[in-house]
Amino acid sequence: MEIDDIIIVTNEMFPPLLRKYKYFAAVQVLYVVDESGRHKIDKSFRETYGETKEEAIEKMQQKVRDWVKSQ
Repeated sequence: MEIDDIIIVTNEMFPPLLRKYKYFAAVQVLYVVDESGRHKIDKSFRETYGETKEEAIEKMQQKVRDWVKSQ
């Protein structure tokens, strides 16, 4: 199984979480491809947090990659 398409949304939080994490990232859409074809995944991934948008997105990408590997 591999990721075919992913849309990750980010937003700024106010006030920052723990006075450190200004941004959160969440998976809006995830499609994977396996031997039986392309599938939309309806799993709810918990938000990830970062001091920057990029950090929050990278954490979410890694979380999704880890989940895909475990399937």
